Amino acid sequence: MPSRKRHAPESLRPVLAITFVIVSLLMLTSAAFAAAPSITLVALLYDDADGDGAVNCGDTLNYIYTVGSTGDPAYTLNNAQATFAIPANGSLLPGSVIASNPGATPTIVSGNNVGDTSVVIDFHVISNPGDGRGSGVSATFRVRINNPNSDTALSLQGFLTSTGNPSYPSDDPETPAPLDPTTETYPACGSTGFKVPNLQTAKALIAGSASPGATMTYQIGVNNAGNADAANVTITDTVPANTTFTPGSSTPGWTCSPNNNAGSSCTIGLGILPGATSISTFFVVTVTSPLPPGTTSIGNTACAHTTTAGDTGNKCASVTTPTPTNHDLGLTKTAASGSVTPGAILSYTLAYQNIGNTVLNGVTLSETAPANTAFNAGSSSAGWSCAPNNNAGASCTLAVGTVALGASGSTSFAVTVNNPLPVGVTNITNTGCGYAPGDANPANNGKGLGVCDAGW
Repeated sequence: MPSRKRHAPESLRPVLAITFVIVSLLMLTSAAFAAAPSITLVALLYDDADGDGAVNCGDTLNYIYTVGSTGDPAYTLNNAQATFAIPANGSLLPGSVIASNPGATPTIVSGNNVGDTSVVIDFHVISNPGDGRGSGVSATFRVRINNPNSDTALSLQGFLTSTGNPSYPSDDPETPAPLDPTTETYPACGSTGFKVPNLQTAKALIAGSASPGATMTYQIGVNNAGNADAANVTITDTVPANTTFTPGSSTPGWTCSPNNNAGSSCTIGLGILPGATSISTFFVVTVTSPLPPGTTSIGNTACAHTTTAGDTGNKCASVTTPTPTNHDLGLTKTAASGSVTPGAILSYTLAYQNIGNTVLNGVTLSETAPANTAFNAGSSSAGWSCAPNNNAGASCTLAVGTVALGASGSTSFAVTVNNPLPVGVTNITNTGCGYAPGDANPANNGKGLGVCDAGW
């Protein structure tokens, strides 16, 4: 007999169709999402600042992050990335992040640089074969509990993202609650039994100014606002630009390397500073004279240090002192060409520069046509004007205008020697001057051949 296919009764066909759809959706869901891995985050006391064996302000915690356990089912997580946001009452220790993945070398995206406030690790692909070996993926990093802070608990949780899967939170295995943050409680900062130094640094200019050649005396104060001794306290200071360290006027004990010049690093040892006490020292420098063009201020920073762990004070202090406003025009004059012979053209070059620390406005140059000559406009730079005429004795000026900070320029002034020359004339004397409103140092307005020292 021919075979016949068996069909479900018509009354069951809708039920079978719905069942097929549900099974298909379950299969699709199973394909889209990997099995949730077991993820733990454990905190261990790493640096016990006060040595009491308990977690306190100023202590450092070592976090251990593990993805997967030997009992996990098989799964593969693509583009897997773990993120940990460090709470405000904790500080991440740069360089402490270490990650491991047998299947791919992890990338530390964030956490090992100064100023990072989160740990981000790209594990790339995480695979668990499901045979009891686990994924072998882990990471460690360290967080110091800030001192002071107004909290009494530091709570941290990691989140693992991957392509096509939800974000998987870490779990604190030491608590019965599932998928909860890892929380470490501690006594309020400064409470009984917790001791830590807290260095605060202050700095002030108590004598002198930032004028060229002046002596600047800084007083550096260090206060231990903590309730524990600070051992081996030192102060470091860098000799400011455009100054030199003056040891004879400073507190004895300062040593500078490589010398006393600008940029050298100076240190003084202060020994033990008990809690709730302070100490001060003097650091003296001499300002360079003259100051380079454009110098508008002298800045100096001092920092205090201790070898006692747990110090979270404000260790550095800075002072910036403005230099006095210095309008200063420099002028140099040279003979460019020509000789003292009848009918010859004598050409002079006047080079000017703003050697102060402000913009110069209204700058002018002046010349007097020498005896036995006449001003030669055609061989001079454009802009010169002479009165009452171009003959000997005429007063000639050139309006330069604004000279920017550190800027320079030059101009030519030419005269024609009279022909014939009077008997016995062998020299031509010529004087040029530079003028700048408010010039505080007119003595350098003339260098070289026949220039005047003049200011406005």
